[in-house]
Amino acid sequence: IVEGVGIGPLPCYRGDRLASLRRLSGPEPELAGSLWLLTHPDLRHAARVRAFMDHVAAEVAPLRPVLEGRQGDDPSSRVSARLEAVPGTPS
Repeated sequence: IVEGVGIGPLPCYRGDRLASLRRLSGPEPELAGSLWLLTHPDLRHAARVRAFMDHVAAEVAPLRPVLEGRQGDDPSSRVSARLEAVPGTPS
């Protein structure tokens, strides 16, 4: 896809980061998924576990438009710098 040889599905948060690609359609609702953060029921009220879950929720919330494909059509709205700042996010 990146080499310009064809078309194919790609998560918006990946494709929107590449200036050489452009969207042919909007996000496909049937490909949507959920992000779950699970813990053992006995640990969910433990202070350190609750603090971690609250931290992750606070960090992921601003990325929701990016992950859902609602941001990035306009090159000026690219969020590659924000995503690159997230540990473990491949470039």
